[in-house]
Amino acid sequence: MAINKTSAIDLNVPAKVISANVTAQSTVALWDHDDGLGDLWWSGGSQPKAYRWELTMTITPVAHGSHLTRTPKVFNGFDVVVGDYIAGATDGRALQITSITSKTATAVVCKVEDRLRYNTFRSSTGGGIFTVPGGAVIFQINENGHPMIDPLPTGIVSSDFYANVSSRFQYLNPQMNYMLDQTSHGFEAGDVVAMDATTNVFELADAANIERLVGTVTHAGPGPNKFLLRPANGIVDFVPGLPGNPGDFIYPKTDSSGDLTLTNTGVAIFLKLSNAIPSISIGTVIGGAASAADKLEINDTDVLFTTNSGGVVSINNAVTDINALTSSHKVTASSNPAPNTITSDTSTYGSAYGLIGGYVPFSASINGTTVNFSTSTAGQAAYGIAVGIAEDMANDINAANVPNITAAFPGGLLQITHSQGTAFTIVNGTADQNGNDFAGTGSVASVGTSYSAASGSTLKLSRADGGEIILFDKQGTPTLDFGIMSGHSGSYALGLNVEKGIRVASGITVVANTAGRTALTAGAMAGDQVHVLDTGEGEWALYLYSGSAWTMVANEDSAATDANSLSHTFTTPVGGFGNTSTVTLGRISTNSRILSVLVEVTNVMAGYTGGTPSLQVGTQSSVDRFMGDAENDIESTGSYTTTPDYHYEGASELDIKVQLAHYAATSGDVKITVTYV
Repeated sequence: MAINKTSAIDLNVPAKVISANVTAQSTVALWDHDDGLGDLWWSGGSQPKAYRWELTMTITPVAHGSHLTRTPKVFNGFDVVVGDYIAGATDGRALQITSITSKTATAVVCKVEDRLRYNTFRSSTGGGIFTVPGGAVIFQINENGHPMIDPLPTGIVSSDFYANVSSRFQYLNPQMNYMLDQTSHGFEAGDVVAMDATTNVFELADAANIERLVGTVTHAGPGPNKFLLRPANGIVDFVPGLPGNPGDFIYPKTDSSGDLTLTNTGVAIFLKLSNAIPSISIGTVIGGAASAADKLEINDTDVLFTTNSGGVVSINNAVTDINALTSSHKVTASSNPAPNTITSDTSTYGSAYGLIGGYVPFSASINGTTVNFSTSTAGQAAYGIAVGIAEDMANDINAANVPNITAAFPGGLLQITHSQGTAFTIVNGTADQNGNDFAGTGSVASVGTSYSAASGSTLKLSRADGGEIILFDKQGTPTLDFGIMSGHSGSYALGLNVEKGIRVASGITVVANTAGRTALTAGAMAGDQVHVLDTGEGEWALYLYSGSAWTMVANEDSAATDANSLSHTFTTPVGGFGNTSTVTLGRISTNSRILSVLVEVTNVMAGYTGGTPSLQVGTQSSVDRFMGDAENDIESTGSYTTTPDYHYEGASELDIKVQLAHYAATSGDVKITVTYV
């Protein structure tokens, strides 16, 4: 599930605005989805660019007047959470924080993302991140998707900062274009989607599931597993969580506790959209031990280490004391097998080419899973040839989804880690073009073929509801002794507000016309849907009640429209009366902008009499508004394009017309496509 967290607005708590100095960055990922339209910046394009990074930063605590924050009257590094945004102080390029590796009051290490690559395409060079090292500002967005930056830090931001940040969230509002995940969803722009209570997945809305309507797809992507959604109502992230599974209705308990239940108590108030993803912090010290009477603060709850042997608090002892207070701090401790990590070692295994890398493709099996090494993005950038270096090999290993195995490339070396400490068995597959294997002596990766399992264990902390794990040494140094750090690697469960108003057993109210819809307004609640059989234009439409007004979310035209385009193909003879045929491509709503008109002549007009064939695209009142007959030639094979850049602001939908003067042509095929947003 994508991160879309907004701020929790609390009375007498100011907006969180924190100054940071970003001291280092490292690339985490390149964009790996080709849109098929000439994207330069994706990993396989001519100029691949990163869109995810890890940032290291120092935090300047910010004083304020509220006694209700985590630290009274101060915002510091512990207040930085997943879902926050960080923007460069000079240019205002904003990145979203997707996970936090570690944090203290004055230092944060986190992973960030150029959400939907807004910055990448804003820059003529595809640069998605602000200048590092350099100053930055951390902030939240509110429930309407707008940035809250009050007060701006003095002395570090440029005069353009606020305007640039504000414009970014007005242009691509994350709450109006909510990013969701589902493997191979197959949705298209304009699709109305709902939840399936049996399969717990998103699916196209129909009569059987419309009661669980989620919203309308605004963009099918990026990639095959994500889509942008305009929610039918507000989406909320929940702490401590939501009961049940995705697709379940959530009800209020009737015992005056204020809690939620899956039991039908009469009125559903939420529809669960996703489960929480747990936050996890794994210690780095194998066999770590603290001292008796040490005290560790976990999420504002003091854990006193009293379970010990001879004054030594082992990992198992710490697990006992931490879990005794799980109901308070929401964290569960366990003993975790020490990870097993192997790293390129040229002194032991040599190197095929004097560096870590080989000519792609080549392959190997790691613990029984085949990895095909075909990526050469970093190698191509470094050497201008199709070689896969450590970064490329790490990306291919991660893409292969070998169970419990992840790869990295510190210092240009290949590093492979098994999270459960299991032994490594590597079997070479196909060698590179010069006969060099992935592993073994003189290999391209400079790793061995067999490694023993790791020994020992580490302390593991997890929070099932996806919330933060905040650690502080109150007495002694248990965080250092066990190698554990504060962090936030999970995400909260998501729920959709679905107050029941006029909804009926079938899940939707059907009326004959818009007057019938209007008559329902007095009893409607936010999220109610009405299907109007005839809007007055001979078409059906689906309306959603926002709480104050009815909004059309789909109609007969949008259901037949492919990704904001209207098209029609004339194949002569067209039939009918006279020498001219006029068709309606479709209708566009107010505040739509026509971007282009494309005429494709695949078979020229021939066999006509009494005049010369011509084609025009426009409206009822202006037949050539978007393309005149002089801007195409339907007697010659080819493609003809205009860019009207026409902005429609009328009160009702606008018919888009195409007029063909065919003069009884006996052959000819012409396709017209109008693209709009």
